[in-house]
Amino acid sequence: MKENSTVRLTVSALWTQTAFEPPIQSWLQPRTKQYPANAELHQLKARLLEPILERTEEPDLCHRLRLAANEALADAMRRPSPFLVLPCLIENKVREVQQWFQRQQRIREVTQKLFQSWSDGVEECWNLRTGHISPSFH
Repeated sequence: MKENSTVRLTVSALWTQTAFEPPIQSWLQPRTKQYPANAELHQLKARLLEPILERTEEPDLCHRLRLAANEALADAMRRPSPFLVLPCLIENKVREVQQWFQRQQRIREVTQKLFQSWSDGVEECWNLRTGHISPSFH
C-alpha cells in the first residue's frame, strides 16, 4: 500500500525567487542598474538621425526612420563596441527604409493609375450600355 505524503515547497515573498532556485532576472522586471553609456548612445542616435529627419517631409517616413534608428540602437547595444557600430547600423537601416518607402510610393502610383483607368473604362462602358450619350457642341 502506498503511503500518502505531502511535499512542502517554501516560496519566498519575491515572485522571482524560490527557496530551491538561485535568483533569476525576469524580462518583466526593470533593470536596476542603468549604464551611463546608454544615455550617451541615445544622444548619439539623436544626433545622427536629426539631419536625416530635417530633410524628410513625409511624416510616415519620419516615423519609420525613427523606428529604424531604434532597431539600430538595440542592435548596437548587443555588440562589444556599440559606439563604433551605431553610425554604420543607422546608415544601413535608414537606407533600407528609404528604399522601401520609395518602392511603396511607386506601387501606390501604379495602383492609382490602374484603378483610375479601370474606373474610366467602367464609366465609359456604363454610359454605352445605358444609351446615355453625352451632348456634343457642334
